[in-house]
Amino acid sequence: HRAPLSTHERMIGFLIEHYAGNFPVWLAPEQVRVIPITDHHNDYAAALMQRLRNEGVRADADLGSERMNAKIRKAQG
Repeated sequence: HRAPLSTHERMIGFLIEHYAGNFPVWLAPEQVRVIPITDHHNDYAAALMQRLRNEGVRADADLGSERMNAKIRKAQG
């Protein structure tokens, strides 16, 4: 019987439509993205991301070589 799955799918669809993909922090798949200012800060950013994860925060870090503004645009889009 697929009723529970269909209900779940409808609820997810409603939330996506209602929030237009901009979920509140408690519902967002990624609550925090750590973006280091320069590559020299990557180790600190990675450690901060791990500390946040250890506290139950859904966090990620963008340790790529792009400029900070590009990382911010990527995180917003």
